[in-house]
Amino acid sequence: MSARPLTDREQQAWAELESALRRDRRFERRVAAAPVRPRWRRALLPLMAVLSMTLLVVGVTSSHPLVIAAFGVVWTATVLGVFRLLFRAFS
Repeated sequence: MSARPLTDREQQAWAELESALRRDRRFERRVAAAPVRPRWRRALLPLMAVLSMTLLVVGVTSSHPLVIAAFGVVWTATVLGVFRLLFRAFS
């Protein structure tokens, strides 16, 4: 293969390729450095929804003030978690 100099078009293509590779490597480093979310967080919101529905049923049948208060706390956290997921999905 001969050692001829690159044409202007080839030099421009080479520069674009090098630039794309640099951006890709930076992206890979950022992704590798990003914190990994634990798997239990995925199951937390559905579990909270089931717990709040259980507390609702128990609170209605027993009318115990502590069960009703626990429902209020868990339900509020569940609704806030759902809104957080919705806003993250649509932003």
